[in-house]
Amino acid sequence: MEEFSSQKKAKGALCGGADMAFVSFLDSHVGSYQGSQDLSGRILSTLISDMEYLLNNKTTQQRLKNVKNVTKDIDDLRYLISNITSGTKSLTEFVEYNLGRELSWEQWRQLNTLFRQLADDLTSMQGYQDIASNSAEVGKEYRNLTTLFAKHNISTVYSNYLLVQRFLCGLEIEDIMDLTVLGSEESDKFDSLRQQLNSMNKDMDSYVNDSDATALCNDMFRELENNTMTRFIWLQIKPFFRGKIPFAPDTPATRRIMQRVNMTFDPILDLKEMAEHWLNITLPKLRETFVSNEESLKYIQSFLETDIGQNLLTYSANNSIINNLLATNTSLRVNYVKYMTQKLLQENNTKLREDIFDTIQQMQMNLTQILECFDTNKIEGYATEDEASDRGMELLYNKKLWGVVVFNNIESNETDVLPSFLHYKIRMDSSRVDGTDQIEDRLPRPGPRRRPAIDLKYITYGFAYLQDMVEKSIIIEHTGRNATPGIFLQQFPYPCYIIDKFVMAISRTFPMFMTLSWVYSCSMIIKSIVYEKERRLKEIMRVMGLGNGVHWVGWFLDSLLPMIFTISLLTLILVSGKVLENSEPSVVFVFLFMYCVATICKSFLISVFFSRANLAAAAGGIVFFIMYLPYPFMVIWEEHISSNPKVLASLLSNVAFGFGCSYFAHYEEMGVGLHWHNLGESPLLGDTYNMKYVIFMLGLDALLYSILTWYIEAVFPGQYGVPKRWYFPLTRSYWCGSDGIVEPFENLEMGSSEQGTSGNFESEPKHLHLGVSLCNLGKVYGNKKVAVRNLNLNFYEDQITSFLGHNGAGKTTTISILTGLLRPSSGTAYIYGVDIRKDMDSIRQSLGTCPQHNVLFDESNNYINCVIIRLTVEEHLWFYARLKDRPVVNIEMEINIMIEDLGLPDKRQTLSRHLSGGMQRKLSIAAAFIGGSR
Repeated sequence: MEEFSSQKKAKGALCGGADMAFVSFLDSHVGSYQGSQDLSGRILSTLISDMEYLLNNKTTQQRLKNVKNVTKDIDDLRYLISNITSGTKSLTEFVEYNLGRELSWEQWRQLNTLFRQLADDLTSMQGYQDIASNSAEVGKEYRNLTTLFAKHNISTVYSNYLLVQRFLCGLEIEDIMDLTVLGSEESDKFDSLRQQLNSMNKDMDSYVNDSDATALCNDMFRELENNTMTRFIWLQIKPFFRGKIPFAPDTPATRRIMQRVNMTFDPILDLKEMAEHWLNITLPKLRETFVSNEESLKYIQSFLETDIGQNLLTYSANNSIINNLLATNTSLRVNYVKYMTQKLLQENNTKLREDIFDTIQQMQMNLTQILECFDTNKIEGYATEDEASDRGMELLYNKKLWGVVVFNNIESNETDVLPSFLHYKIRMDSSRVDGTDQIEDRLPRPGPRRRPAIDLKYITYGFAYLQDMVEKSIIIEHTGRNATPGIFLQQFPYPCYIIDKFVMAISRTFPMFMTLSWVYSCSMIIKSIVYEKERRLKEIMRVMGLGNGVHWVGWFLDSLLPMIFTISLLTLILVSGKVLENSEPSVVFVFLFMYCVATICKSFLISVFFSRANLAAAAGGIVFFIMYLPYPFMVIWEEHISSNPKVLASLLSNVAFGFGCSYFAHYEEMGVGLHWHNLGESPLLGDTYNMKYVIFMLGLDALLYSILTWYIEAVFPGQYGVPKRWYFPLTRSYWCGSDGIVEPFENLEMGSSEQGTSGNFESEPKHLHLGVSLCNLGKVYGNKKVAVRNLNLNFYEDQITSFLGHNGAGKTTTISILTGLLRPSSGTAYIYGVDIRKDMDSIRQSLGTCPQHNVLFDESNNYINCVIIRLTVEEHLWFYARLKDRPVVNIEMEINIMIEDLGLPDKRQTLSRHLSGGMQRKLSIAAAFIGGSR
């Protein structure tokens, strides 16, 4: 059995390979045997079927041996002849039956040669093979996608969208997400595309009939435009389908050029004619032959039963289209094709054959109608460019403009000569070509420019095709050669790259997230500073001799130390967490550190405008965020603004921080990251502003905020404090100090005239040294309430002076004015001859004060900061003594004296929070007297 099977396979292979060879031999043999050229197919069939003659004739055998590909084995030869005989006989009878006459040998030989050439041409056409392969792939892809959509319950609308996207764009389903994940400037391009879509939707019901198209075409166009799924695609291809190409000037030379351009669409006319011929002539004849003609069906069945017919069916079953559509194993597929062929040719299946031909006819009619809708007469000539442009605007309104071609160096004087150097331009819809204001992307990102509607506009919307057609026509006009080389376009290969979709997604919001992360820190710094002001702690310390610069430096260090830990942790998270994985960690740290410094200084500046801690914390966070808001508005115009507006806006540290974060994001999108070597380079094309300027501006902002804090606090100290003149930085006394005595001391004593007229006044002790003198001192609060009115009083050394009076008499107000907590509304006071309005800083070197509330450092007073300040009795005294700049060697002795005098020796190392109320008051009194207070 195995030997017989292999022999049969060999014979089957021989039949396919030796058919043409045998016909060639037979042609030669019969030509010598029978001189007549009108040998019919029936006579030929009889001759071929005469085995005895063909195999026993020595001349025939000798010729058979000389024929290429014909075996010498007589059994193989018999098998070959028998199969060719039956196949040829069936085919001959079928052809002659349908022609109604017999074929001569020459006609039969020509028909066989034509069939062979046609088969060779079709099988050798790469385009045909590609179409067959692509059609099979489309069928397979469609089947797989529909199965996938059904499995995952994807909606019909979305599944149709994905199918259209897959077949038209050639993208995988997940690749469409590449078109929606953007960063930076890409959103501007998509905004333009989105505006086109929105404008299309507004005109959904405004379709205007095309007067040049048939009613059926207009109905089809209306359906395409009113359907949401097809509208966008149709409006993109409509200029190719129905578009016109106006040109100017219309001269014999330019018309020849443009007519050749129009000849590009002649194959569509040929296709129209072929479709009409197929529909009106060929298809009716095939229907007549295959549907109800029993003789034709019998001949076809007889032919398919031969080995040649069986091989043909097997070949058809193994075709890539059938293979992908059926998707079964080979044997089942072959059997299915044979079964369906036999079923189709059965005499009682006339209805099935009619349905098939009806379907083919309907498809052919649809194709013919679609081809009728294609406008192949596209060129329109005009005398001037203005006329062509006006016509172009009309076509543009109806989405029928492909492009306007204008030949610049040809005068409209009916010249028939084409210049050697021809200058022309193509004018198209501005939304269908790239803008020419830039030669490359503002921000270079990794990845090829492959998006059709954004990156490849010149190709997608036909500019390149129109240019190619025009230039080919010009070349033919100059050279007279019709055979011009074709152009094949392929995008330049792009190396491997990584798309960081996370960075691209947050590139615009990254600055905002980073800014928001500092709002709490800024609010807490502001609240802490204002809390001291609200509780008068700051002024009490200043009364004790604390310098203003030392105060702010202390707050700066107190705020900076915990923030350093924060920015170190943030740097680690950003770099190790692969948010800024390509950037240098030290660059990230320096950038955050400079912003931290600017934020602290800005918090200082905001704090000087508030006197209530809780209100300052709430409003300070809002003000801090408001100072970021200019950045989102500026980044929209980032591609159009120069560096100067960026520098000006960067005077707000949050804006500078936003620009810095955007540079980090841009460099991460590029896959490069920020390093020290590219710190002075901008990732944006033509941008002279860069990270180096950002860091510099953050330092400048910190300095500017510090200066404003120093000035505003001095001029507007708030409720507690004595304001300085607005021009105080220009005075010599501020920088070099004053002489102390504003006017002769003896003139400051109160006059005796008032004392002499009233017994309520004690006479002034002339033998004592005058320490404090109040001269017409007055204080009126903002609500017009008078607290002190024209108070005149002298305090002398070595005396204890007390104020007695009811609540609201002005006792606390007067003390607050003398210690510099309040500014007098009228009059003044002199302490050792120094005016409290002009030189309070020098007065405080020898001034001690003990307010109504305790000025002690415990957690109740310093709950805002991360580091809780808790001091013992000894540490309090040491702190206030050092505020008055007492030498360290003298402090220990003064502390011992104070502790002994106040009876606190056993509480020396006790925290102030553990003291009783009376002991806390004793400690406050000791703090007022220590340090040389006079």
